Amino acid sequence: MGRGKNKTYRITKSSVNMNDEELLLALETLARTLDVEVRYEKGDFIGGFCRIGEQQIILIQKADPVYKKISILARELGSFDLDQIYILPVIRELIAEELQWTESVS
Repeated sequence: MGRGKNKTYRITKSSVNMNDEELLLALETLARTLDVEVRYEKGDFIGGFCRIGEQQIILIQKADPVYKKISILARELGSFDLDQIYILPVIRELIAEELQWTESVS
């Protein structure tokens, strides 16, 4: 059994006027803007950021529910310098909430 079975994720409580698929698409678009590849793979792993050579990748389990994919993307994208990039306020808020929640459970 892999490490991913013990990790907990929260369902975002943000007052967002976007559905989950739109949020996921917006986060994937932000990743592309940052030149980060988002890959959905099968396996037994905890999703997150990795680097292969110069290539930056966020790996996510293909079978994860959408809210978990959103959580992983928001958490990982929050580690980048986003100050000089225009991001929809709702996406910026989502990233901030995810980082705050992650810090509170660490």
